[in-house]
Amino acid sequence: MTHSTQGFSLLEVNMALLLLVMGLGGILATYQSLAMQVQYTNQQQQALLVFEQMYQVLPLHADQLQWLQAQGGSSSFVPNGHDFCQQGGVCDSSTMVAVWWQHWQQLITQQLPSGELSFTCDAVCKLGNKLHIQIRWHGPQSRRINCDVWHCITMEWPL
Repeated sequence: MTHSTQGFSLLEVNMALLLLVMGLGGILATYQSLAMQVQYTNQQQQALLVFEQMYQVLPLHADQLQWLQAQGGSSSFVPNGHDFCQQGGVCDSSTMVAVWWQHWQQLITQQLPSGELSFTCDAVCKLGNKLHIQIRWHGPQSRRINCDVWHCITMEWPL
């Protein structure tokens, strides 16, 4: 009586493992791509939320934009009494602009990796010129479109 055992050859096992590894590699690449897309979308949403606040607040203080531009967009020029303003106290317009600017700077640096907020005006910040605001940050490399090695969102509106 002959007894025959059937099994898989080493070549068949290696081919099955190769197909399995290729399939898992494709799935992993897809998950990485989706994770980067979600990260970028979240970062972009954070920047757009700051833009929305700026769009609501800055026109109320248009007369102070030239002063803000002269400060260089730094958050270090906020006066000492800014806590009073943040708690609902009445402050002058330049102090309010400074407090808002510092708030936006802090949001951007907390929410976006190496995030920066900047603004410029055509010539000077006066009626009839345009205000240019840009938020830029480091993020997933595959999503960079412009701004060199940064991601950026730019907004422009007439004064």
